[in-house]
Amino acid sequence: MNPHYSSTRPFGDANQDIIVVIAYRNDLNIAWAMEYILACKKHNKYRRVLDLSHHNVCNETSPLVSLWNFLTKRKLVLPKYFSTWNASHQLPITISPRTTFTVLMKSFLESLKIMFRMTPDLNTEQTPEALVRSVHSSIANKLSTVNYIPFLHPLAIFYRVLAFSRAEHETQQILNQYESPLLIVPNGRFPVSAGAVYAAAQRKVMVKYLERGGSPGMLNVFDQSPHSMIERRESLERIWSSATSTFPDLAKAISRVYLDLRLAVDPHSGIQWNRRRNFSQSELIDKFSQGRSLIVFFTSTELEFAVFQEPSHPRYHPNQSTALQSLLEVIDSSRFAVVVRRHPQKKFSLFDRERQLWRTLRKENDLLWFGPRSTIDSYMLAKRAQFVFHFNSGIGAELIELGHEGVISLGPSPWLDPNSLASCGSSEQIEDRLRSNKKIDLREQVWKWGYFQVMAGTMFAEVEWRSGRMVLPADFQSLKDQ
Repeated sequence: MNPHYSSTRPFGDANQDIIVVIAYRNDLNIAWAMEYILACKKHNKYRRVLDLSHHNVCNETSPLVSLWNFLTKRKLVLPKYFSTWNASHQLPITISPRTTFTVLMKSFLESLKIMFRMTPDLNTEQTPEALVRSVHSSIANKLSTVNYIPFLHPLAIFYRVLAFSRAEHETQQILNQYESPLLIVPNGRFPVSAGAVYAAAQRKVMVKYLERGGSPGMLNVFDQSPHSMIERRESLERIWSSATSTFPDLAKAISRVYLDLRLAVDPHSGIQWNRRRNFSQSELIDKFSQGRSLIVFFTSTELEFAVFQEPSHPRYHPNQSTALQSLLEVIDSSRFAVVVRRHPQKKFSLFDRERQLWRTLRKENDLLWFGPRSTIDSYMLAKRAQFVFHFNSGIGAELIELGHEGVISLGPSPWLDPNSLASCGSSEQIEDRLRSNKKIDLREQVWKWGYFQVMAGTMFAEVEWRSGRMVLPADFQSLKDQ
């Protein structure tokens, strides 16, 4: 089966110089680089690797993964393995030099600006927006919350600004050696890769982004950003059209198998949903609703949307809390009872990191809340609801597949045309939708998304991927014992 890349031209022009960035010393970054280099071999003669992972003070892995990599010496083995593989393909490799005094001082000053001047909309005077958003994304990811006080994390901010500045400085030097190169960057979100992207933007150099494909062990290539729902929607339309013109029944079957799987577990995060099949909170719901129709609002993890937002659109809310506030402004409390179901946490998560985000709305409104640790069956809850609202949550797609015709998106859902009646970006649009009570069948739109989630990208050909890691050859495994 042919690769289904989100990018329409994943390898640029035939004679274009390809520069592949290694941002971090982890399995995924190295696997992406190897797979892309191998895939573009037929298209481009001029390829080189820019290794920005050396001397990187900004670690984007979890403490447990970092400890495991240290104990198994994997952080040392992976670069050796990649260097050997790279040498066998005779590709030139550039390694980032040590930090210059100029870069160090620039990083220090930018860190001070971010700590003392960062506003809630992530703007600082005379500081690149790309830098601020990347630092904010990285720290929020590390703390598992978007609600933190920058002044309390000076070292974390400085390390990330330094990583961004190093990457920007080195990438600028390399790009200056070429006339019109193509820069290939992993993800583009965290400081090292974001710094490389920023350097390319200053030079007006084309950038493409490497990201996970639809399933584990797959690679996808994006033109705009892996975080762009607009690009995902455009590519899923293209991929679905190609599939259904050749094997329509198989494409639909693949999608529906995936959607059915999601009812039990999130294939990407590994979170297992509680499916008790019996509605244990029925009495509580009845007592709260008192005969009123039920509206359920499903939240997502705020980290997914707080930093890299979609371009403004009249049928998109800017964030989840604004979306819920818009809903509450137009609800007739004599007619509807509103239940909020927070996104479940992973099994071993000890703290509710986003509690503060929802505290004000919960305190000031008559709502029934089910937190991230609640054992309530979300699907049974939705089954009782006349309307289901979400910002951008997979459960919206799952409920549509199950036949619910009152599912409404308040944010940029990839399966939904923003001009659809099932997409609302303001209180007025929500009010119109509730008043019309029109049933909308979106199952075919959801099938496109399900197929994309499975088939987007191409399977790893050079790397054996198992349980979230590359399987290294035996001779490299033995290096851990040295």
